Amino acid sequence: MTPRRLCLGLIVAVLVAILAACSPATSPIDVPATAPASTSEAVVQTQIVVQTQVAEAEVTSTAAAQPTAVPELTQPGPTATLAPIATVVPPTIGPPTIGPPTAAPTVAPTPAQVVEQRVVEVEWPPEMRLGDSDLIRLSLIPAADAIELVTEFEDHTTITQPVRIDRPPGFDLSAIARLDASGFEVSPESEQVQAIAPGQTATFRWTVRPLDGGQHRIALTVRLRWSPQPGNTQPERETALYDRGFTIQVSALLGLTTRELATAGLIGLVFGSTLSLPLAAHALRPRARQRLLDVLAPNPSVVIEQPPGLDLSVTESNLLRALFGVYARLVIAAEFRSGYSGARTFLAQPIRPDGRADAYTIAKLGERSAIEREYENYETFVKDTLPTWTPAPCTGRWR
Repeated sequence: MTPRRLCLGLIVAVLVAILAACSPATSPIDVPATAPASTSEAVVQTQIVVQTQVAEAEVTSTAAAQPTAVPELTQPGPTATLAPIATVVPPTIGPPTIGPPTAAPTVAPTPAQVVEQRVVEVEWPPEMRLGDSDLIRLSLIPAADAIELVTEFEDHTTITQPVRIDRPPGFDLSAIARLDASGFEVSPESEQVQAIAPGQTATFRWTVRPLDGGQHRIALTVRLRWSPQPGNTQPERETALYDRGFTIQVSALLGLTTRELATAGLIGLVFGSTLSLPLAAHALRPRARQRLLDVLAPNPSVVIEQPPGLDLSVTESNLLRALFGVYARLVIAAEFRSGYSGARTFLAQPIRPDGRADAYTIAKLGERSAIEREYENYETFVKDTLPTWTPAPCTGRWR
């Protein structure tokens, strides 16, 4: 082989090795070498085996490239040795290195504003007497404790009204109560300030004394005050919570107070007792008992006409002649037999001497004690209570 052909073969082999190094394939590549057909030239076949071995290592290391061995180029003629060409393999990119987790910064929570439900309970006297004193009460009660209405005095009136109280963080809450009452002496006169603790009842009381009689008006007002706590730069603020008016009726006799009336009554009692002693002695003097019945003598000239079958004894006839002694005749119309006491009751019509007849009358004859008791009962319970009884068919009256 001529030197020219040898140089040409070496160049072709170098180009093939460079192409193999740049290719990503890991399988062997066969590169045929062609030459012009000639009887004096031989076909040179070059086989370059590129073998890449990547060793697995840690995540932060890269694989090492192994050089690819190139076999000797053999020809029928003179032999030549080709130096091995190293194949450069790009480094393997592994997963990113993950370090220990970093803690998120801690943010302090902002305190939420609390809304508290309460009930305003007011108790006051609707009526008073001049010279007396009484109490007026106002309470701020938690809604959970205001289920039952509480009245401290029986003659007082109590009303309630639900309210809502805001409790922003960083503030101290207090209530300011005031009572305005014209025509009254009020104690205390100034405003009352009281801290409002969560879940606790706040109570305000005033003592009132009327100065004159008549109808008077009073007014109750309550304000809330939020005072900033240390470290809070926000300003102090107030708002109205409750405002209502009430009526009190003050009674006064002749414009006098209760003490003046008591003194005047005591003087009148002493003065009147000195005058009433003689009258009392006269009224308490024992009196003789008044006789209920009169004793009458019978009138023998009275003619008694009785119906057939009616019999009268001598005593009964004398009683009838004594009872109707001013009349000339007595006509007995009937006898009532419904009683059980043994007494006899007659329906009779008296006739005067001139012939005029009076109304029918009922006459009852019986034992003296029974008749007296019945007459007393009539005078006590019947005479002024029941109307005149009219028997049928004729008109009659009690005698």
